[in-house]
Amino acid sequence: MSMSSAVSEVSVFKPTNELSEVFGETAEAEIDLLRIRKIRAWLYDTHYFTDAALPNRLTELNESFAKLERYERRAFSRRKRALRAM
Repeated sequence: MSMSSAVSEVSVFKPTNELSEVFGETAEAEIDLLRIRKIRAWLYDTHYFTDAALPNRLTELNESFAKLERYERRAFSRRKRALRAM
């Protein structure tokens, strides 16, 4: 049994296909945001606290944060768009 069929059996509210697609997009974007936050914390812990004195480590950390920030902005936009569609 898939998750969506289990939810639809239990749920009193029966969303249309279009609405459940929007719910799915919103959930995917939210999961991406949570994943980004975990990765950011892990990067900060591993790069900054291990060898804080090395300038190369800080440069790598900044580059990684820049990539994550772009990805985070896209995830925020996807979530915002999906929420507006509701």
